[in-house]
Amino acid sequence: MFLFTLCIVICILIWNSKLHTNPKFTTLISLITALTIFFTSFSIIIQLYTFNIQQTNEESKIYDTMFTNLYHDSINYFETNPKMNYYYDEIFRPLHYIYKPANERYYTEEQQVTRLILQNLSELIYYFNNDTTLIEADKLIIGTKINRFVGYLVRSPIFVENYKHLKKTLLYPSLKKYIQTNFHI
Repeated sequence: MFLFTLCIVICILIWNSKLHTNPKFTTLISLITALTIFFTSFSIIIQLYTFNIQQTNEESKIYDTMFTNLYHDSINYFETNPKMNYYYDEIFRPLHYIYKPANERYYTEEQQVTRLILQNLSELIYYFNNDTTLIEADKLIIGTKINRFVGYLVRSPIFVENYKHLKKTLLYPSLKKYIQTNFHI
């Protein structure tokens, strides 16, 4: 408010002093106007650049959160259900893993964890497929991470069996299309 009042007072003083009719003053005002326009344009460009960086950071945070939820929910389920370690081993193949068919399978729990994984995965794939703000380099990185995770899943015969059984009832068309296109299941 102070600057606005100061500008009005200066304008009134200049107008009453007839300084505005001096050609040197007119040239000075034109120079100041040009510099003001230049710096305003420069600040708008910097603001757009900053906005773009912030948007990219927000996008990466969203994907990080989605990947974290996917991994955390999956691992958390297996941690709270140690009897499902055979399924975990098949998917994530821990150090010194040797495949051996499970003696006793828990079909209900298998379907529960498979649904949990598919739900989180479908959210991630839907968002990825419909995100138009990603640059190609980020798309490549995120696509690689998704492919790697789904690759872990589909190398498990139990997961593939459960997926095929659940495929008819899944309400995630983008997920079905993604797995069909990339993994032919």
